Amino acid sequence: MEDRLINRFGKDPGWSVPEGYFESFRAEISEKLPEYKMPAEAAPLSVWQRVKPYLYLAAMFAGIWLMMKVFYTTSQNAVMNLDNPPEHIAMLMASDPDYDLYGDEIYSSSDEDYDAMIGAYDNMNQLEKDLGLTLKPAYRNMKLN
Repeated sequence: MEDRLINRFGKDPGWSVPEGYFESFRAEISEKLPEYKMPAEAAPLSVWQRVKPYLYLAAMFAGIWLMMKVFYTTSQNAVMNLDNPPEHIAMLMASDPDYDLYGDEIYSSSDEDYDAMIGAYDNMNQLEKDLGLTLKPAYRNMKLN
């Protein structure tokens, strides 16, 4: 296969490099390039410029420590009082999950209390009136037995 290609086209590649081209190549390219300007030396850093990143890092850690200290102290100073009802409610709910909280009073959610409350009413109209509710018409005439 290669012999047939050589016979048909010959060994001449069709181009040639002038004599001594690569010997003077580097010198010619260097002459054509513009002169290289050396970059100006950086001004020496002042003490403040050297210390600034470390000072910012220290301030960041101090801020994180302060935030954690504030969060910790506010979570530890939780007292049950009526001046802060959400905190009061959360502490009561966490203390005993069997109690339901309505307003400022705690009602037990036992079946006896539920039966006693339902037994006080004959129908939904009385319950609606006492609790100040507006029920759907389908529920108004229900019997509570």
